[in-house]
Amino acid sequence: MAATNAPKRTVFPDSPAGRHLAKLFIASSVISIVSVALSLIIFGNSSLFIIPAAFGLTVIHHITIRCLLARKSTSPGEIPANSPADSRFNCLRHGANFYVLLFFALVWLAGGILSIVINALNFGWTDNTYITALDLVSACLAVVESGILIAMAVFCRNLRGEASVELSEGTSTTNLAFG
Repeated sequence: MAATNAPKRTVFPDSPAGRHLAKLFIASSVISIVSVALSLIIFGNSSLFIIPAAFGLTVIHHITIRCLLARKSTSPGEIPANSPADSRFNCLRHGANFYVLLFFALVWLAGGILSIVINALNFGWTDNTYITALDLVSACLAVVESGILIAMAVFCRNLRGEASVELSEGTSTTNLAFG
């Protein structure tokens, strides 16, 4: 098979914000799975099922974004395939994605704080401190997941700025919708 000079198509944009987003998507997936697994040891009761619900929403979001990133580019030929201005990355730059990530971050934060508060209120009443410790770890991971989702929202906003700069530098005269 002959080697080509065509650039390799990547899942995330080839830019600083894109590289951070790729790492954050992986971290978000791992931390959310561990948090919900630990929360489900006691069936998510201490978070009033908020952590499992937040996990479901986050998984749907991440799968949807991944599927949208895998589609074929519809940008004109002047825009490089891995550029932040490529049409494949509209889903990351869109304003709705920014606000959805912030909403999910608030849901994760609410679940984590609620679980911590309920465990603190029931401190003397619980029989099994092992389960309480695992639930507190789950709650702390939920708070960390909230921070990761906020960072993802910030980098999506930065990606939008990178795309605007790239388009204003004259790489394309087309008007891309940024939502």
